[in-house]
Amino acid sequence: MAVLATSGGAARWTANWIWQPADGPYNTWIAFRKTVSLSDVPLTARAAVAVDSKYWLWINGRLVVFEGGMARGPCPGNTYYDEIDIKPYLDKGLNTIAVLVWYWGRNGWYHQDSGKGGLFFEADLGGSVVKSDSTWKMKVHPGYRQNAPSDSCGGRIAPYGIAFDGRHALGDWTTSAWYNQGYDDRSWDTPAQKGVPGIAPWNTIEKNPVPPWTDWGLKDYASLSDNPDSTANNITLPHTTLTDTVVYGWLDFNKQVTPYIELTSTAGKAIYIDSEYDLTEIHHVYTTRDGDQAFEGYSWNNGHAMKYAIPAGITIKALKYRWTSVGRQAGTFECSDPYYQKLWWMAKNTLFVCARDNYMDCPNAERSLWIGDVANENSEIWYTMDDAGRQLMKKCINVFCTFRKNGAVLHAPTPGDFTDELPNQSLQFIGWYGTWWYYYNSGDLDTLGVAYQYFKEYASLWAMDTNGLIQFRAGDADWADHPGDDHTIEKAIIQNCWYYMAMKAGANMARALGKTNDTRWFQSRMDSIKHNFDAAFWNGTYYTTGLSKDDRPNALA
Repeated sequence: MAVLATSGGAARWTANWIWQPADGPYNTWIAFRKTVSLSDVPLTARAAVAVDSKYWLWINGRLVVFEGGMARGPCPGNTYYDEIDIKPYLDKGLNTIAVLVWYWGRNGWYHQDSGKGGLFFEADLGGSVVKSDSTWKMKVHPGYRQNAPSDSCGGRIAPYGIAFDGRHALGDWTTSAWYNQGYDDRSWDTPAQKGVPGIAPWNTIEKNPVPPWTDWGLKDYASLSDNPDSTANNITLPHTTLTDTVVYGWLDFNKQVTPYIELTSTAGKAIYIDSEYDLTEIHHVYTTRDGDQAFEGYSWNNGHAMKYAIPAGITIKALKYRWTSVGRQAGTFECSDPYYQKLWWMAKNTLFVCARDNYMDCPNAERSLWIGDVANENSEIWYTMDDAGRQLMKKCINVFCTFRKNGAVLHAPTPGDFTDELPNQSLQFIGWYGTWWYYYNSGDLDTLGVAYQYFKEYASLWAMDTNGLIQFRAGDADWADHPGDDHTIEKAIIQNCWYYMAMKAGANMARALGKTNDTRWFQSRMDSIKHNFDAAFWNGTYYTTGLSKDDRPNALA
């Protein structure tokens, strides 16, 4: 087997990053192919694949990975790679490896753009190393238009919508597609070799801790309707549109999905696809070719329905969706009250749909790792997510720690181009409900040890005041997530509470790691806050500094 680099270790790779000679440009899709001959199927065959930004992998025409690649990065400048078992897809004789790579070419609030598109592929196939280099074939995919529909969220999400022209597809959607064996790629270009891993801008490649998405395959919608307010099924397929028609494909519940359509049409008709949400950030436009055809939009949506705006004169043969997810849901709750049973199910799925490249605040408008939200989700994953979800939490801890600023300041969302520190959210995550809760449930002492040094440095940014409490730090935004007047929020009390819980967690972390002196430091600050809290804030009835009767600091206290 080829030696797979580990996080932080020396990379010993022989494959090159490959791309077209140009660095990008933004929103570029490039198809790569490589055909190799095997005298026999090897006993083991694991491939390392890295890209900026996403990829789809086929071997011998069979889909191996749907939307591989993790949004960059594991730390500033570095890039993730996936380790994929490709043995089940190999045959004796000729084997065709095909990779479609999508380069976003912009930052988001959860992605750090490298500035260059690229593909890295290396696999040991029984002593024969297959590696990305100038022997591969490549072609900028002519079907994807660079000027795709833009998002409406101010650049917070990195992926674009999809604009695909079926008249420029590479082969049709059946056995003659470009990723199948036998496709004639002799006119394709030779990729440029950009250098082996370690070279900028991708730098060290680190193994993605999260397994590939669970691909549930193409599925029929629960119902098809032309009524946005009704899930009653009133569209029977095949269906020929006599006038411009909007069809809603209703899901059985909110999922992360890519939309799919099979149809018969003349060329040049535009089909618009997005979710039923007015604020959906991902839009798809498919322009038809002549005859039978199919299209799947690879930029995922979420919602309870996908909306297809279909012009007149098209025969719809199939409407489907592909559900992909981080692992699978786990855990059960049973009771005799249907209200609480439904509440459990809805809460579990809300968490599930907010997990992908990171745990996020919402799967629609931002998809960002707001670390206060992640702390809440961390309390729940142990009852509702399988191991993939727990590995995703480990990844969140890592990127939160490594994307610091000004030496010790922890901020989020991250990675990406949002760098404001919200101290209350950061304190919440370094505190009882964040990394300590992760360790308490997982026993992952290695992750605790790595995170601890960052958390201790961050907690040390607060100085103790003469009244025995902490000196308030506003950070970049002392927003307390309160709908009321900002001037009446008891921020000093709130921050002392979050800091106290951070000290409580820090003391437990130090004990677990055998850091006796640090335990005393955390405990002394806890004691100081505890012994002086009432004198500073208690008015005999509730906690206040005189600004307001605010329920939030009282609940925290």
